Amino acid sequence: MARFFSLNIGHRGSGLVISTSHRFIYLHVPKTGGNSIQTALLPISEDAQSVTGHQDGHNRFGVTGPRTRRKHAGLSDYKHSLGEPLENYSVVVSVRHPFPRALSMYFSPGRWLKKTSLGSWESQTPVWSEESFLSLITDGQKLRPIVDFLKLDGVPYAPAIVLRHERLRSDYRNLCIQLQLPSQVACLPIVNRSAASSETLSRLLASQSLRDATEMVFKDDMSYFGYDIFAV
Repeated sequence: MARFFSLNIGHRGSGLVISTSHRFIYLHVPKTGGNSIQTALLPISEDAQSVTGHQDGHNRFGVTGPRTRRKHAGLSDYKHSLGEPLENYSVVVSVRHPFPRALSMYFSPGRWLKKTSLGSWESQTPVWSEESFLSLITDGQKLRPIVDFLKLDGVPYAPAIVLRHERLRSDYRNLCIQLQLPSQVACLPIVNRSAASSETLSRLLASQSLRDATEMVFKDDMSYFGYDIFAV
């Protein structure tokens, strides 16, 4: 298992937000609480929010900047655009256990929006399909492994700080303290809630077959970030 410093547990060790003044790079891995983190950190970064298509600028948005070409960029995208050593920055990444992360992606509100004949977007009621879920987790691009966002020349780069979704608020508070960030970014907003009901999520999270299939696909994430078999 890789070694890294993870806030709150004392071990050492993507969109994306970069701050040259505060010397950090945040990798926004989809479905790890990244929209909340990016919303909080954007005021002190050199990046800005963008809105296109069905994005509403609150729950769904893009991020662009001088060194940020796309919201869910990987570390390799920054290494070649920094113009200085990567070691000058604290690399921050948010992570989540693969199984609830995969279900969160399946029920992501943006996946259930449909464009009307008038050009507006309407929310559709999510429909569960095990076949579609298995296709989603094995696609390789729609839900990339977290370690892929950290890879440089095929090898994961050890992040300075890991924010675990399972304790996101306390990890984020410690991030602000460690990086000495201003008080204006201390609060995390709640955005992009799942389109699934709590009852549906509870039922699916109790499925051993779905859990086993997901953990097998994302076994590298399980190992690298030290996740145990998911238990409700």
